[in-house]
Formats: sequence, structure tokens, C-alpha cells
Amino acid sequence: MLNFAFARTSVETRTRSPSASFVRTSHEIPPKTIVSLVTSSAVTEKGIAVVMPSTHRGWYMNSPKGNFYTYIGEELPKLVAEFFPSISTERKDTFVAGLSMGGYGALKFALSNPDRYAAAASLSGAFDINAEYRLKSLMSEHVVSCNQTGTENDVYYLTKALHESGKPKPDIFMWCGTEDYLIE
Repeated sequence: MLNFAFARTSVETRTRSPSASFVRTSHEIPPKTIVSLVTSSAVTEKGIAVVMPSTHRGWYMNSPKGNFYTYIGEELPKLVAEFFPSISTERKDTFVAGLSMGGYGALKFALSNPDRYAAAASLSGAFDINAEYRLKSLMSEHVVSCNQTGTENDVYYLTKALHESGKPKPDIFMWCGTEDYLIE
């Protein structure tokens, strides 16, 4: 599923719009919330194009159930650039954010593709997929092995690999509410 909204500032102030991918949580986001996000003044006044893909609990990983990482991390950016040439593909204009499972996805995409993303935001991100026992039942639908330590699905591994690579590092914003069980 893909929700897409496009808002752009006047041609006089910018010729190409920045983009923000908002990778989704494992739960459906109500349509009213989506409309509120993409029509907010923070989005429309800055002329940001918002792309909201979903993997339906695919955890932004490639697996026998689907190539979710490849679809959202490689194919979708090319498709968006082809269909909407006024959207900038420059790193300085490209951001990714997500909530819960989407927060994990946002970090995974930014850390795996630091040349593409200037920044990432993980809101109540479920990024410690190995330690979070509550997520194993959600992951079993799509993920062959819940033990992802040291793989391209482990954001701790990706962080270390990026640090050692010398590639540009995206700005990272992480937030979790004090009553959220993911804070533990």
C-alpha cells in the first residue's frame, strides 16, 4: 500500500521539492491522520512531498513473503523520481521518518543509504528487533529468523558499519514516550 501526497512551494522560491518518506507502523494509520499529516502547514509551507509506503508487518526486510527492503529502499525512490521529476533526489532534500516498526525502517533506510538520506526520525522506534520479545509474534509473519544480529537488518550493526565506512552520516532524531514499552 502506498499513500502519496504532493505539495509544492512556488516555482519562484524552489524549482525542486524536498521529499520525506514516512515509513509506516505495523498498524494501519487512519486516513484522517494521513490527511492531517500531508496537509499540515509544516509540510505544505515548505513544499515537501510525502511518500507513505507500507509493508504490512514486513519489517522493511527482504524475505520469502516479499522484497520489502528492495521495494521501498531501491525501487520506490526511482519510481517517485520518474513519475514526479519536480521532486528533488538530492541528499540534502531527502528525509525518512517512521513510527514504531516504521521508526525501525527509517533508521534502517538512513543507515543503509547514507548517500541518499540527509536525516531520519524514529518515533517510538522498535529498532532493537533481537531483544524485543513482544515483537516476535509480529515478525514471524514475514521474517524467517528473528535473530538478526550482525546482519543488514540490525540497526546496531548498520550504525557501526556506517561509522567505520567514512561515508556521510545522516542526522538522526529519536523519540520515545516515557510510558511506551519500547523505552525499556
